[in-house]
Amino acid sequence: MRNTLDFLQNTQKFVYKNLQDELLWATSMPCVVAGESSIPLARYGDSNPGTMKNVYRRG
Repeated sequence: MRNTLDFLQNTQKFVYKNLQDELLWATSMPCVVAGESSIPLARYGDSNPGTMKNVYRRG
């Protein structure tokens, strides 16, 4: 049990240290956003499969 808690604590420290200007939303309710247009699409790189994934999400 102690190893598991230590692992989770170390993981949390790593995540918070590397988030930069982002926030970790820890509640079960989604945050308030300024409409769908304010939510960026996921980026999968410039490869052909990555481009296809982006095109699929744009619709």
